[in-house]
Amino acid sequence: MDTSTDYVRSIEERAKAIGISQWTLRRMIRAGTGPKVIKLSPRRLGIRDSAWREWIASRETQAA
Repeated sequence: MDTSTDYVRSIEERAKAIGISQWTLRRMIRAGTGPKVIKLSPRRLGIRDSAWREWIASRETQAA
Protein backbone atom coordinates (compact mmCIF):
# COMPACT_ATOMS: atom_id res chain seq x y z
CA MET A 1 0.00 0.00 0.00
CA ASP A 2 1.28 3.45 -0.91
CA THR A 3 0.85 5.40 2.33
CA SER A 4 2.08 8.66 0.78
CA THR A 5 -1.43 9.21 -0.62
CA ASP A 6 -3.38 7.49 2.15
CA TYR A 7 -4.77 10.65 3.73
CA VAL A 8 -6.42 10.80 7.14
CA ARG A 9 -9.70 12.68 7.31
CA SER A 10 -11.92 13.59 10.24
CA ILE A 11 -15.03 11.73 11.29
CA GLU A 12 -17.00 14.89 10.62
CA GLU A 13 -15.74 15.06 7.03
CA ARG A 14 -16.42 11.35 6.41
CA ALA A 15 -19.94 11.54 7.81
CA LYS A 16 -20.77 14.57 5.69
CA ALA A 17 -19.52 12.74 2.57
CA ILE A 18 -22.22 10.06 2.94
CA GLY A 19 -24.97 12.23 4.39
CA ILE A 20 -25.13 11.02 7.99
CA SER A 21 -24.42 12.82 11.24
CA GLN A 22 -21.02 12.50 12.85
CA TRP A 23 -22.76 11.04 15.92
CA THR A 24 -24.29 8.25 13.84
CA LEU A 25 -20.85 7.41 12.42
CA ARG A 26 -19.33 7.53 15.92
CA ARG A 27 -22.01 5.12 17.19
CA MET A 28 -21.24 2.76 14.32
CA ILE A 29 -17.53 2.88 15.14
CA ARG A 30 -18.20 2.18 18.84
CA ALA A 31 -20.49 -0.72 17.91
CA GLY A 32 -17.79 -2.23 15.70
CA THR A 33 -19.77 -1.76 12.48
CA GLY A 34 -17.97 1.39 11.29
CA PRO A 35 -14.65 1.91 9.54
CA LYS A 36 -11.31 1.44 11.28
CA VAL A 37 -10.10 4.61 12.98
CA ILE A 38 -6.76 5.94 14.15
CA LYS A 39 -6.25 7.97 17.29
CA LEU A 40 -4.70 11.30 16.37
CA SER A 41 -4.74 12.72 19.91
CA PRO A 42 -6.53 11.86 23.16
CA ARG A 43 -9.74 13.47 21.87
CA ARG A 44 -9.41 13.24 18.08
CA LEU A 45 -10.00 10.30 15.74
CA GLY A 46 -9.35 10.06 12.03
CA ILE A 47 -10.11 7.61 9.24
CA ARG A 48 -7.57 6.71 6.56
CA ASP A 49 -8.70 6.77 2.93
CA SER A 50 -7.86 3.07 2.59
CA ALA A 51 -9.92 2.10 5.66
CA TRP A 52 -12.81 4.22 4.37
CA ARG A 53 -12.74 2.53 0.93
CA GLU A 54 -12.66 -0.93 2.55
CA TRP A 55 -15.61 -0.09 4.79
CA ILE A 56 -17.67 1.36 1.94
CA ALA A 57 -16.95 -1.73 -0.19
CA SER A 58 -18.04 -4.01 2.67
CA ARG A 59 -21.30 -2.07 2.99
CA GLU A 60 -22.00 -2.47 -0.74
CA THR A 61 -21.81 -6.26 -0.54
CA GLN A 62 -24.22 -6.35 2.43
CA ALA A 63 -26.97 -4.40 0.66
CA ALA A 64 -29.98 -6.48 -0.27
